[in-house]
Amino acid sequence: MTEERDPHIQSLFANTDADLPDDGFTARVMTDVRRRRNRHVFAKITAGILLIAGAIVLLAPLHDAVPGLSAWLTVPLFALDNPWLTDLLAPLNSVAAVCVAGLAMLRFAYKRVFG
Repeated sequence: MTEERDPHIQSLFANTDADLPDDGFTARVMTDVRRRRNRHVFAKITAGILLIAGAIVLLAPLHDAVPGLSAWLTVPLFALDNPWLTDLLAPLNSVAAVCVAGLAMLRFAYKRVFG
């Protein structure tokens, strides 16, 4: 790369140093950008509030179903006589353990087929 500058190109750049007339264009654009940004932020906040309100309304029945589901998932598969052994094997001896194992097998099969 050379350090020489072409005089013709230098003269072209020298002729373009004049400022273009603005006529308030930049101010109007900046005002419009601020208005659009404010509307966008307002729309996001409104959508968030509506989503939270909708989730509260729609998830209220689920809130009532969680204790029943929790009680069902902790049902032991096999009755054990020893309370110490029952507490020790509780994570493995429950409906939840079967559900987790089933989901793990589904994930494994999915990865084998599509992975």
